[in-house]
Parts: sequence; C-alpha cells; structure tokens
Amino acid sequence: MKMILILCFAIVTVIQNDAWKKVERNGMVFEWKIEGTKLRCKMQAPTTGWVAIGFNTHANLPGTNLIMGAVEQEFYRIDDRYIVAPGNHKSMIQMGVEDQITLKNGSERQGKTVLEFVIPLQSKDNYHIQLNEGSEYHLLMAFSADDDFNHHSMMRTSIKIKL
Repeated sequence: MKMILILCFAIVTVIQNDAWKKVERNGMVFEWKIEGTKLRCKMQAPTTGWVAIGFNTHANLPGTNLIMGAVEQEFYRIDDRYIVAPGNHKSMIQMGVEDQITLKNGSERQGKTVLEFVIPLQSKDNYHIQLNEGSEYHLLMAFSADDDFNHHSMMRTSIKIKL
C-alpha cells in the first residue's frame, strides 16, 4: 500500500512540474516553465520582425536582461543582450560576458514570429538577472516590423510576473 501512495505522489509532482505559465498582452504571448536550474521560454508576437523579452527586478529599461530574436526565411538569430539605456542595448559578448541562452529555436508562421529558448535561473555576472522560482519580476515584451535589432519597436509593454 505504501508503494502505491509514493508512486501516485511522484506522478502528481511530475504533472505539476510540467505546467507552463503564460501571460498575454497586446498580441504577444510569453510562456515559461522551470526545469531544475533552467527556465524554458516561448515567446510569440504578431510580426515577421524581431521579438524580444526582458527580465528586470524593477520597471525601468536600464539594467534589463533582454533576449531578442528574429527569423529570416529558414534562419533565426537569438541574442542575449543588456539594456544600458533606452535605445541602447548591447550583446552580452560586447559587455564582456558569455551569452547564456541554450536550446534556441525560431520560426515564422502565419505572420507571427515564435522564439523558443532556455536560460539559466542563476548567473555569475552582473548583467543577467538572478531568477528565483516564486519571485516577482518585471517582464518586458516587445516586437518590431523589421528584423534589424537596431530598428525601433512598434509595440512594447511591461508586465509583472511571478516565476
């Protein structure tokens, strides 16, 4: 009898850990789930231009860890970036630290760009936000009509989320 109870508890735990959380705003959809020490992410926006999400502990743009991606034909690019000031974001490589994004994927379907990637919850540099399950963060969501990362966003919003 004890073996059955333990087995049932393990199954419930797996199902709960597999649940995706989701926020939608201005046509953009961000989904995430924690997998051990990693955060698996999906971002979708109604554009064939670039798409971005950013994490910060406060609502200001400077200090945001920004992940930008664009898809052109069959090729995609997803960059780990840091917002120095409004309109001034640099790649983590330019900031002198490693890009933390893994398992990157990007696609365009029916006028929408979809990015999928994994980032670590914790990093050892000053440019990535330290993420903790259950904590609140300001999530920046944005998109542009153009694939050029220097092109201004046509939609940008910020929302508070709880990981």
